[in-house]
Amino acid sequence: MQDIFPITNDSVIRIIFALLGLLGAFWIVRYKRRLDKIDVFDSDFKEFRTLLNNFTEELWDKDRTFNRIILDNYKVHVSSKNKFFSNLPRGEGRRLEDKWEEYKRIYERELSLERVFAIASEAPPHIDISEVTEHDIISYDYEKRKAVHKLLDEILDVAYSYRGS
Repeated sequence: MQDIFPITNDSVIRIIFALLGLLGAFWIVRYKRRLDKIDVFDSDFKEFRTLLNNFTEELWDKDRTFNRIILDNYKVHVSSKNKFFSNLPRGEGRRLEDKWEEYKRIYERELSLERVFAIASEAPPHIDISEVTEHDIISYDYEKRKAVHKLLDEILDVAYSYRGS
């Protein structure tokens, strides 16, 4: 009985080269997709970082209240955050989401204050407002801005740690 498909050394070598070619093509396509994903991550991260870095400069504007600065910027930050978060694989980004939740709580606290109480909110809750000096308000305002600035730096550090994931 004759073999329908005789296997020779030459045909084995051809099969091996064909499989290696397919494996190489698969690896190249996968590598290219990974590079494209990193490029999109880098682009969206740069936009997110630029927005937050510009905001940290605005955060120190002494002509505006802390309350107004947060309320005027938060929605734009959420939009940029959502675009950036879309680059992260499902299940990733928990640390980043936790940091963002801290920022969201600050926003929600400031949002809950009515405009009339925005200036009064500059004083810590444990201080009797009738005894608060201008220096106390400035000091407390500085501490709030400093805390948000630090939090935004932490958000960016954690966000960048996801590069290439």
